[in-house]
Amino acid sequence: MFEAANLSLQNWYYVNLPHSTGERWLGYFIAYGTVLPGLFETTELLEALGLFKSQMKRLVISSKGQIPLILLGTVSLVSSVLIPQYCFPLIWVGFIFLLEPFIIGLGKSS
Repeated sequence: MFEAANLSLQNWYYVNLPHSTGERWLGYFIAYGTVLPGLFETTELLEALGLFKSQMKRLVISSKGQIPLILLGTVSLVSSVLIPQYCFPLIWVGFIFLLEPFIIGLGKSS
């Protein structure tokens, strides 16, 4: 999603990419495929050492409370694309605000 948004934002770019599309996509897959497992493993290690405790209270958002989140997410994403020089950082939180109400509405955990 962020790479698609960056087509308009043009806020970051990659250097020394392979010219072959297959090689390039394999590199993307490997690079991005290591990020989340690395975060999860680090969290588990810190918890096992007693240095970190990742307990979060469940946040209950009413159906009326979901509408402002959807609006905030929409405004964040649109403004980050239309005025990137000022609103670029909103791209990182816009998807959270926009998608969280839908996840809650489906009864899934967040």
